[in-house]
Parts: sequence; C-alpha cells; structure tokens
Amino acid sequence: ESEVKSPLWFTQANGILTEVFFPTIDKGQIKDSQFYVTDHKTFVLEESKDFEHHVHVLSPSRVRLVNVNKAKGVTIIHEFFSLKDSPTLVDEVTVVSERDGLDFYLLSNPAIDNTGFYDSAAIYQNGFLMSEGSTQLFIESSVGFRKRSVGFVGHSDGHQDLAQDKQMDFDFEVAENGNVATFGEFDLPKVKGEYRLHVLYHFTQHKEIRSQIETDFEAAKAAFEQSWQRYLQDKRSPKFRNKQEADLYWRSLVILKSHEDKLNPGALIASLSIPWGEKQYETAGAKIGGYHLIWPRDLYHAAMGLILAGDMKTPINALRFLKKIQYQKSDGVWDYNPRVIPKEGGFPQNTWVTGESYWGGLQLDQVGYPINLFWQVYRRMSASQQQLLKIEFDSMIKKGLDFIQKYGPWSAQERWEENFGLSPSTFSSATSALMIGGELYKGTEAGESYYKT
Repeated sequence: ESEVKSPLWFTQANGILTEVFFPTIDKGQIKDSQFYVTDHKTFVLEESKDFEHHVHVLSPSRVRLVNVNKAKGVTIIHEFFSLKDSPTLVDEVTVVSERDGLDFYLLSNPAIDNTGFYDSAAIYQNGFLMSEGSTQLFIESSVGFRKRSVGFVGHSDGHQDLAQDKQMDFDFEVAENGNVATFGEFDLPKVKGEYRLHVLYHFTQHKEIRSQIETDFEAAKAAFEQSWQRYLQDKRSPKFRNKQEADLYWRSLVILKSHEDKLNPGALIASLSIPWGEKQYETAGAKIGGYHLIWPRDLYHAAMGLILAGDMKTPINALRFLKKIQYQKSDGVWDYNPRVIPKEGGFPQNTWVTGESYWGGLQLDQVGYPINLFWQVYRRMSASQQQLLKIEFDSMIKKGLDFIQKYGPWSAQERWEENFGLSPSTFSSATSALMIGGELYKGTEAGESYYKT
C-alpha cells in the first residue's frame, strides 16, 4: 500500500499546474497556476502559451516540466510533489534567464470546491489566501513576492494588468465572492542567471494555515518518491524490450493507482479531468461533475490493470465501493415511457465519492462490469478466499444478474452516453456477466436460468 497519505491530487498540462483536487479526488480546487515573464518594454510571456513544453520522466512518480522560449532566452523548470501526510503541494522551480531586466510572476486561478463561483482572495502573510466556505488555499513562495494583487478573472487579474502596459500596476488586497485570481511578482534578482525557488500550495478545512517554507525540500521529495517505490516494489510486470517500455509501464501503474480516492478506498475515478472543460459552463449552485467521478465501467478497467500488476487489495476495495453504490428497492425507477424499469440491482451512471449519483442514465454494460470484476478477483483466489468473497458479494452479484436477465440486452444509453439500443460493447458485458453467473451458481436453479438467458 502506498504511504502517500496527502489528501490531494494534481495534474499538469501545457507545461503548467492544472487541476488540484482536495480533500477528495472529486473536488477540484485550482483551475490552473502559471508563470508570466516580462521585460516591461517589448514582451509579456504566458507560460502555457508562449513556451515550448518538454516532459522528462524522472521516475514512475515524478516528472520534470521544462518550458523554453529560445527567442527571449527564458527557461522555466518545474517538479511537483506533495509533502508526506500533508495537504501541501510543492512546486520546485528553476528559472533560467539569459538577459537582464526580466521579472517573473505567478498567476493562480482557483476554483474552490469545484467551481469559480463564490470564491474570495486576499493578500495574506507573505502570500495569498483563497477561500470558499470552510475550504482554504494558501499560496506562498520561498523567495517571497515584491508585489501582490488579487482580482477577478477577466477584469482585474494579472493577465489584464500586464496586457495594458507590461507593468504590474494593480495592488488590490481583497476580491470577494466571485471568480478570483491572485498575482504576485517574485522577489528574484533582475539580472541574468539561474535561480531556484519553491512555490507552496497549502489546502485546509477548518484549520489554521501555517507556513512551511522552512521544509527540507530535498528530504520531502525523497520521501514522496520512496512512498511510491514501496507501493511498486512487489508488483508484477511483463518482460520489457527496452527502458522506454519499463518506464511507461511503471509510470502507468502509478497513474492508475493515483486515480483512487484516499478517504474512500476503491473509489477509482475515470480521469483527473473535466470532459470538454474548455466548453464547460458553470451555473451558480450547480455541482460540476465530469470524469473526476466514478463510472463503474472505468472503475472496472482501472481495477483490471491493477489486478494484472498483482494489486488485489485495490480491486477488492473497488468491489466494496460498487456494493455500496448499487441501487436498492428504495431507489425508485427509470421511467423510459412506455418501459418503466425498477433501479434495484442496477448501478448509477456515475457517482461522487460519497456514493451520491450525478448523471442518472441507465447503461447496461455498467451493470455487467461489476460482475466481471468480481469474477476476475474470484478466479485468482484460493478456495477458502473464494467462499468469503461469495458470502460478501452474493447479494450484489445476484441482484445485478437478475437486473440484466429481466431488462437486457436493451440499454437506455450506450457507453458513449448518447444512443439507446444495443452494441457489441454492451452485449459482451451483459452476456459475459450471465455466463459468470451460470458458473458461480452452477447446479442451482438460478445458475441454470442465467445460462439459458
């Protein structure tokens, strides 16, 4: 079991920090955070758009982002890691400037508690404090900030500020109840050279925020790496033809495992992202779901990858999560006039880590996949373990099989969530589940009926 107990997850794209999730894997807190560079006369560089982006895999759990603008002689290098047992994300940054007179800035765009609505930002201690309700994000830097400002995205943020005259003119101390951003000028020398700094993102709920600038970052980075090495050390792998294949395999295994929530074991989400995010419109008070939710189908595929690597603990926890979210008698019906289908035995289209469903469609393959996952775990166990598994999951399996038997192979929604009917994908998931039922309950009336179906 990985010892990384930091209740946060982070992603990177286009050379910068993108979503950060805390304290559960389905709750986004940051949209993005990136550097800006200007000579105050001729150019303003935005890190995600005006640099070439390179990714170097250092180990299964760590990558180095190298962003280069050759024309302006600027390189920015990032390595991200979390502090052990702490909701703190560290960005270890190396800035290389080949010219004098440059200033470097950090523009952070939070989306506290999954949306940009109702956020507030303020100048705080030596950094910035953002909040919504009980959730807080404190950003600080090891070199401090010469200038700081907070504002509203698209109106008074740092991007708008520099776009006007290539100078940082804004110095607002508070921005309340809106889509906020923070902007700070790093206290770095304005002469060419190579500079190392750390940017820290601290998340809390109901707790006092403390600076952690005095952290031994080399030791913290080593602890982050070692905790993942402990998870990987007893895992299986195929034979590799070269180092690239080995790197890809072990990195992929870390990525799969990192899609599990730490407070709800077995809750494996589809992806640390929001689908069609560039076209996602928020409305006040509405929850914004997306791939950072649990789909039984995606959970099955992630769990299968872990099974094949020799991790049986996570897939068994995944089965327990599925058992928790399976619909019961009290959950009502799907009304597909003229067909009315009781939900009992089915599974939600997708859910939050709490088990609360988000989208409400019926996708029959997602009733078949939990049974297939049970079988893949079951067939790898000893006879005594199989007995215990059967006792624990008997009700879930039978209810799922009965649902498929009564209402399949028709599906209200296909796996792409757009069409009703029947496809090879749904049909294979449902029929293989019935065949598994026949094997599991061989010699019983139920087992014979699953085979006949």
